[in-house]
Amino acid sequence: MSQNSRIKALFLEAVDKYAPHEWPDFLKNACGDEADLRAGVEKLLKVHMENATAQDPEETQPLSGSSGDVDGSFELSEETGLSSIEHFRLLQVVGRGGMGSVFYALDERLDRHVALKLPRLDVFGNPTLRSRFLREAKVAAGLSHPGLVAVHEFGVSGQLCYLVSEWCPGGDLAAWLRRCPGPLPAQVVARFIQQLASAVAYCHDSGVLHLDIKPGNIILKDSIRTENGSDKEPGSPMLTDFGLARMVEDNLPLPHTSLMLGTPLYMAPEQAACRTEDIGRATDVFSIGVVMYELLTGRRLFEGTNSIEILDQVRSDANISLPRMDSIPRDLRVICQACLERRPEDRYSSARDLADDLTRFLNGDPVQIRPVSRLRKVGYRIRKPERIWQAGLSTVAIQTPMVLLLAFLWLIISMKLVRTVPEGWDSSQIPFLILLLTVHVPSLVIGIFSLNYKWWSVPVGLLFSLNFLVPTVLVVLGIMSPMQLYDGNPMAAFLMHYSFAVFAAFQTFAYAAAVPAAMKLRKQLR
Repeated sequence: MSQNSRIKALFLEAVDKYAPHEWPDFLKNACGDEADLRAGVEKLLKVHMENATAQDPEETQPLSGSSGDVDGSFELSEETGLSSIEHFRLLQVVGRGGMGSVFYALDERLDRHVALKLPRLDVFGNPTLRSRFLREAKVAAGLSHPGLVAVHEFGVSGQLCYLVSEWCPGGDLAAWLRRCPGPLPAQVVARFIQQLASAVAYCHDSGVLHLDIKPGNIILKDSIRTENGSDKEPGSPMLTDFGLARMVEDNLPLPHTSLMLGTPLYMAPEQAACRTEDIGRATDVFSIGVVMYELLTGRRLFEGTNSIEILDQVRSDANISLPRMDSIPRDLRVICQACLERRPEDRYSSARDLADDLTRFLNGDPVQIRPVSRLRKVGYRIRKPERIWQAGLSTVAIQTPMVLLLAFLWLIISMKLVRTVPEGWDSSQIPFLILLLTVHVPSLVIGIFSLNYKWWSVPVGLLFSLNFLVPTVLVVLGIMSPMQLYDGNPMAAFLMHYSFAVFAAFQTFAYAAAVPAAMKLRKQLR
């Protein structure tokens, strides 16, 4: 066995069988006094850890057939020990990512340049990742569209598997945006996104969801330049990298790890939250919308120092809106906003609908999409389970001092803790106790249950709230007489019952607003 083969074998064994902290002991036993052998394995393990623990939340380097940001200083032999594979001569590394590297290569049989994707070394011995790589090849090979990078060949050579696709010299959109961060003219963006959406629509019509649409996976077929040679606008987009793709009709839930392999900056909320039942065509529409936002505004939709912060923003309930810019026409703003709605049902149902609306915009025709109404957004908010907790908090905050006050007054009267009791107070002993046991104590207990998200506490709490509200309002309106302790003091009776009525109305409103949330929670628990 050659030295390179031994290095690869030990590397795969270390990654597959041992935790990183166990690698030094493993290498000591496996390599013995062979310093060169150990150094070679350690170099591969270092590359592996750098790829696996990269903290840049933007995205991996492009794993596509493009010439963007070529790393000419990287020697092929350092990672692969190869200068060729089968009939492909590896010329240069043009991109690296979490799954592997892409090479600018020469097909010596057909004498043409191609992009050759080679998985990372640890993928070679991992059946799950190798299966994913093969699935990408099969999905991509089954699609044929001008807006998709064509796959030429998939092959296996010994332990190595590779994917060969057409070479696109225009680079990828991520590299282009680093050179020209924008914002771009509205018409340019609309035309670019319309072409991208058409390609994604073809995938959807073919039953395929991409699930990883981002600038690094959008190859530029060409680049439109000014007379002095500088970039003017990106050329035609071509989508690539179907490593996370799944079939539309596939109802089997994907593992959470598969969903989280996407890029957080361009990930839809349902994908970031691993809500597999919500993953669909609208998931890709959201990612297209994030790319569109970046092109229109010249800045990213989500910002953060690491992936965790970005994922928290993606999963949050905060409304997403475009900044006010005169350069963005109203109809295009509405289109982009519709792509970025947090609920999949509020977005375009498919990339086809998005592409059609962008065509209407480019032709000067009215677009069909309409913004989500404020009333509908309010409806979403009141169905959140937090409304139950908020109703409980309001009730506990109101009823706790009430219970303490009434209990204190009842003790004063019943135990004769004061020598002289005002006229009418003796006869109020029983009403105080009735109020305490039939309204305020039960309301406080129900409020505590609401703090624990018990759906049934909402209708019960609403009933007790009305039992608190109605009598106090009737007293304020003069329809019902107050307790005898207020005899001869009508102003005190009015002010006290008016204050109670305000608190009771607030508590009643809190529970009434929580009814939709309780109904939704009850339905989910069935």
